[in-house]
Amino acid sequence: MKNKNLTFTLFLVFALFFNVSAQWKLKWSDEFNYSGTPDASKWNVDIWDPGNVNNEWQAYTNRSENLRVENGNLVIEARRDWGNGFEYTSGRINSGYKGFTTYGRIEARIKLPGGWGTWPAFWMMPNDPSTYGWNDDENWYWPNCGEIDIMEEVGYDQNTIHGSVHSKAAYFKLGTQRTGHTTTSDVTANYHVFAIEWFEDHIDWFVDDNKYYTVYNDGLGWEWWPFNYDFHVILNLAVGGDWGGAQGVDPNIWPRQMLVDYVRIYEADPVWTISLQGSNGQFVSSENGQSAMMCNRPSADGWEKFDVIDAGDGKIALRGTNGLYVSSENGQSAMMCNRNSIGGWEAFKWVDLGNYQFALQGSNGMYVSSENGTTGMMCNRNSIGGWETFTFATTAKSAEIATAITQEKTVIDIYPNPVVNIINIPNVKESDMSTIYDSKGSKVLEIKGKSANVSDLKNGIYLLNMNGKTKKFIKQ
Repeated sequence: MKNKNLTFTLFLVFALFFNVSAQWKLKWSDEFNYSGTPDASKWNVDIWDPGNVNNEWQAYTNRSENLRVENGNLVIEARRDWGNGFEYTSGRINSGYKGFTTYGRIEARIKLPGGWGTWPAFWMMPNDPSTYGWNDDENWYWPNCGEIDIMEEVGYDQNTIHGSVHSKAAYFKLGTQRTGHTTTSDVTANYHVFAIEWFEDHIDWFVDDNKYYTVYNDGLGWEWWPFNYDFHVILNLAVGGDWGGAQGVDPNIWPRQMLVDYVRIYEADPVWTISLQGSNGQFVSSENGQSAMMCNRPSADGWEKFDVIDAGDGKIALRGTNGLYVSSENGQSAMMCNRNSIGGWEAFKWVDLGNYQFALQGSNGMYVSSENGTTGMMCNRNSIGGWETFTFATTAKSAEIATAITQEKTVIDIYPNPVVNIINIPNVKESDMSTIYDSKGSKVLEIKGKSANVSDLKNGIYLLNMNGKTKKFIKQ
């Protein structure tokens, strides 16, 4: 593909400095559409004695009485049954190194237990808590490592939902924690969706898609914002403890159940918005879907902007500002921007011609022509000439559009992130080659296999590239 180095360099620059609108693409989930123990390929079960954290009263076990999947739900059941020799028992699971993300939307649909002394939580911790070092005050890596609480609730105030983050400089023992809350009246009677949307510069909290709190990265360093590497999900139901038992524990309400319908982790699926300029110097207009598309506009305004959507199988679709998709009309008539969904006629192959120029090939094998702006555009040309050549300008992200969305998708995960010495790339082969670029687009290191020593790199932001797919990381 032409101009690959220029394209990738421009991608690096734009990716670092432009805020992109995002859609969400499912990365990992458990829908709990099975019965028995939680899926071991997705979950780890914590087995702890009482008092391990927060002076909680329960023991966490792997007994089916405390932890099971049935009737389409994960059931976490807190009991007063002297199980395993302890008065109170419950369940706690985590998705460490199995379901995790750096940034994205993380959500779960949950029905809460209620009852004086219950303390249910849906939260996140890092895969590698050692990244930001040991904390002598806590005798562990927390809170240096960071913690994201998506949903917490206590039974004595059961209609109040809390969302928080903790870090070395901002956590509850210092009284500096950053936390918000909202009231939801029926959390024990009905299911609700609890979620965060986590970005590089902020985190938003939601209940049923109603945003109630935001925390921003204020640029004061990792002590305030260690939320820039892989975190996993935790679900648990505690009994008592510093918060859950602050007003006592009712000994007569047990058992109590926290029911989880699903857990989902989404990653951002970038949407690039572009304008298309024909060889006549005019811009393509969607005509708001009301008539044939024309390449005759002197400037790129509303109707002249299109979202570039991944149509699968190495093809793209163009979505107009009316929310509808461009159709090739199979080359039989003038093209329209009036389709509700992406089918064969709405999928195009992006042919990169270099220097921001490209052509579009329809599913009929023919190329789109601007018709020099004199009539409605057609997808009926056998070869690429002047009228079949377009120049794109992006209004959202980068010149990567010419390559990235047309290539086969490869997921790249790296850890730890930030990294000091050894960077790991777990989901590649030992024979795979990767390349690290600095923020200026210069190649600084080539890697073969699943890990590499990056200790000699200067501190800063880098991108690891494999087969045209990239992952940003921070070297410290």
